[in-house]
Amino acid sequence: MEEEIYNKVVALIAANNHISPETITIDSSFEDLAMDSLDGLTLINDLENEYNITLPNEEAVKIKTVRQAVNSLNKIITQQ
Repeated sequence: MEEEIYNKVVALIAANNHISPETITIDSSFEDLAMDSLDGLTLINDLENEYNITLPNEEAVKIKTVRQAVNSLNKIITQQ
């Protein structure tokens, strides 16, 4: 499941920010990818819609890297 989530996160970041997916790694920070806070919120919203989940706000605001996004999503999805 983690690999599927990672691939979806990368695809959404690449599409929303018009960058090549090959430039995104698990350790990329949103700052490294030139994502601002609005880009981060858009990503979180897209992921919530994709997986039909809701990330708690206190969890969502902590997500600043691809790894954190994948881990947070995996945690929420596996608890369902």
